[in-house]
Amino acid sequence: MGRKEFHRTLTTSAEKLKTQICSRKDISITARNNSDGVASAGILTHAIFNSGGRCSVRFVQDLTREKIMKTKSEDHDFHVFVDLGVGLSKELRNSFGGNWLALNHDKISKEEITTDDENSILNPWKFGIDGDTEISSGGISYLIAKAIDKKYQMLSPLSIVSALGENQDDGEKRSFVGLNSELCDESVGLGTLNIEIDILFTWRDSKPIHLSLSNTLFPYIHGLTWNDKNCLELIRNTGIPLKVNGRWRTSSETSQEEKFVLIEALTKYINEHSTTGSQNLENLLAGFSYTLVHEEEGTPLRDAREFSFLLECCCVQSRPSIGLAVCAGNRNKDLLEANHCLADLELEIKNSVKTIMSERWRISDDGTNIWVIGDNVARDYNFHVISSLLSSYSEFYGKILIVRAETINDSYKYSVRKSRGCQFKQDLGLMLNQLSAELGCSTSGNDSCAECIVPFSKIDDFTTIFRRFTKFDEREET
Repeated sequence: MGRKEFHRTLTTSAEKLKTQICSRKDISITARNNSDGVASAGILTHAIFNSGGRCSVRFVQDLTREKIMKTKSEDHDFHVFVDLGVGLSKELRNSFGGNWLALNHDKISKEEITTDDENSILNPWKFGIDGDTEISSGGISYLIAKAIDKKYQMLSPLSIVSALGENQDDGEKRSFVGLNSELCDESVGLGTLNIEIDILFTWRDSKPIHLSLSNTLFPYIHGLTWNDKNCLELIRNTGIPLKVNGRWRTSSETSQEEKFVLIEALTKYINEHSTTGSQNLENLLAGFSYTLVHEEEGTPLRDAREFSFLLECCCVQSRPSIGLAVCAGNRNKDLLEANHCLADLELEIKNSVKTIMSERWRISDDGTNIWVIGDNVARDYNFHVISSLLSSYSEFYGKILIVRAETINDSYKYSVRKSRGCQFKQDLGLMLNQLSAELGCSTSGNDSCAECIVPFSKIDDFTTIFRRFTKFDEREET
């Protein structure tokens, strides 16, 4: 098994879908409610509709047996599950026979691989390809679309947006590796994407430098993030001109020397205000930027990272269909609605993080893990974004971050994530699966981040077992 077999199976899957399209069959797409799922659905719906087919799309947080049965009752001709379905292939096979495809980059069991006689599962792990780093579900969806018709190469930037949504830019200088790197090169060759080394600030080509810095959420820099005044003072102290001919300069207009001076100033600031130091901050703030050439300047769609975060905001605000419309090329009203989702979520996150950081009782450090109590602050629908932001905070460097939020069903939802620089060897998704076997919890996730839902009555047991698992990993290292 390897890349040749992956592409061979991908071609077979594309032909299978193309047959459904050409026969005008009723195709159902069920995608995960996240940026990867929305971008993937955008790619597939564009290819299906523009090839003369018809389909419907729904977004779900997770796929369950109950949701599979509900989909079955709707009597569609063919089913595509995007970024979903791992661990449920038996149920999918029993419900839909051979009339389904599952496009997913999450780890899959050997049992699911060996029992997939119909090749209904297109998953990189089946072929020895690392789905955590080398390709997203959006990348798989794009390759399917391109195999249906090469004219859909125009959709290649969405595969990059999708990969960024899965934080797969973990190569040198925030580059891509594996199949993602090839997709990136393809987009550049097609003239749809521009890549350059830059400071990775939000609004880097549309807002004044200090506003760009203060609104950059990743990494979170306590005292600078959301603090326009402090950011303005820091940049003024560097001597970098903030204006030219009376007009505010943007970070993309700064010279390489000025970028170096700016990163040096940020590093110094963090070293002075943090107990752990900056910890190679330049690796987060300086790296490859990915610009969608055909998108309008000054919009969040121009920068692939901002595009990805915009889609995530739509999902968190329970409006993935708006994100889907934007991926399909709709602008004006839909883009305006998406921007409202972005602004609303950013305000929620800002208020939540400020409360968490000011009420220090919410944060505890046991030496290996950082525990964050998000009760009455974080919501179960937005806390994974808060968790992602806090995982980039220098004070949490090298630790496992556990953020909890209350749900409406007498339980807590936990987001577990490896913070920047964490050397924990175990796969968090697999570890929580083991934990759930002891507690009967619902879990999902991958190597670097996972979630689980724990009843109130089992909170102490969860904490005890989790600490035992992470301490065991420490003993393994020694």
